[in-house]
Amino acid sequence: MEALIDKGGLDAVGKLAVKILIEEITKAKGSTRIVNQIDYRLQDAAQIIIEAPQYLEFIDKGRKPGKMPPVQAIANWAKIKGINPKYAWPISVNIMKFGIKPTNVIQKTVNRIEAELTQDIETSIATYVEEQITNNINNGN
Repeated sequence: MEALIDKGGLDAVGKLAVKILIEEITKAKGSTRIVNQIDYRLQDAAQIIIEAPQYLEFIDKGRKPGKMPPVQAIANWAKIKGINPKYAWPISVNIMKFGIKPTNVIQKTVNRIEAELTQDIETSIATYVEEQITNNINNGN
């Protein structure tokens, strides 16, 4: 049986996923540091793995107030963001008090990928059917 999507097709979907995720993060946070760390790789015959820093989870899901995040993790994040790590403590306290609002960038990315792929598939099927009808008419079938 012939594969529906070959490695080139998966590669195109991986590039599309990274592009859309970067757009969604930029729209939600205006941040460009994390987007430079997002990539993908193909695994096995049919898996696309999106690679991103661990703190994408907090950008996506947010964080409820109540518990202070690890100051060292905030210091590492601050360094990546170009913020002086000495501000890690007050940032951690602020997160403990107010939390982090979720952005849902991962689900928004999935929704956009599904919509775009559905449109591409529908267009491909319509083109194929049209070609088959035209060929049958031209061949007198």
